[in-house]
Amino acid sequence: MKATLILLLLLLLFKPSIALHVDSTRTELLILLKERKELFDQYSASINKKSGFFGNRTKNDLKDSQEKLVSIVAADNKIMNSLSRTLDFRNFEKLNLSYDVNSYEDRIRNLLTLNDTLNNQNNIYKKENKILNSTIKKHHLYFAMLILLLIFSGIVLFKKFLSR
Repeated sequence: MKATLILLLLLLLFKPSIALHVDSTRTELLILLKERKELFDQYSASINKKSGFFGNRTKNDLKDSQEKLVSIVAADNKIMNSLSRTLDFRNFEKLNLSYDVNSYEDRIRNLLTLNDTLNNQNNIYKKENKILNSTIKKHHLYFAMLILLLIFSGIVLFKKFLSR
């Protein structure tokens, strides 16, 4: 129960940073996908382009198409890198969250042990306190008896002194 509570607390604490990273990654991916679509549209247009004699494709047309394909591959590589970073970040988050949860569980376990130890010491001190309080009450009683004995002895001695 406590571990679940801690896990929920950690998720709530780290959610804003996760949300910022997810939004920036999503925006980056959307931009890269839009760039790739534009490059592919340019490539499709260059495939249909025939500027040679009798409606054939020229050497320059083929080079232009090839350059468009290279730029599409470069855009694809950027997309793959972005996806890879996203996956690495998610794995890092899971690992970090797991480490934090384990660390907090250890801390809770240590605090529970400390709490039990302190409760045991507190119980021992309560027992010692009861024993000392009963001893003090006995000493008060002995002291009161001694005072009464001294008063009684003083009265007896005073009466003997007066009777002489």
